[in-house]
Amino acid sequence: MPDVFAHGMFGMAWLGRLLNSIFWLLGGLALFDLARRMASISNDASNAPVVGALSALAYYVALPFAVQASRAFQPDPGMVVWIILASWAAYRWSETGAWRWALAAGAAAGSVDGPAGDRRSLIRSARSPRIR
Repeated sequence: MPDVFAHGMFGMAWLGRLLNSIFWLLGGLALFDLARRMASISNDASNAPVVGALSALAYYVALPFAVQASRAFQPDPGMVVWIILASWAAYRWSETGAWRWALAAGAAAGSVDGPAGDRRSLIRSARSPRIR
């Protein structure tokens, strides 16, 4: 996603790699907050949620795929980030019940496939009598 924009518009491969690295770091922030919120179910004042979130972040950042994908000129980091952001927003929606988080989760989940997606399948789904 960012690599196509950077290479197609400007012809600069380094800009696409920079955007991929920024996307990967953004996913790390969302994953840290998601893991911290999931680990702090009870209202205790211990550091266990932060330790759990840091270990999840370390696992996310130190995996061989993470190192390779964050430096590569591929759409994979963008897809992974949108999946993490969709999960984070869905969890926030389960916590608060606010519709803005439901819309954010839907927008992030829809962005995994790209901004255009498959419009024909969306139209067929909207016209299906099973959905109404």
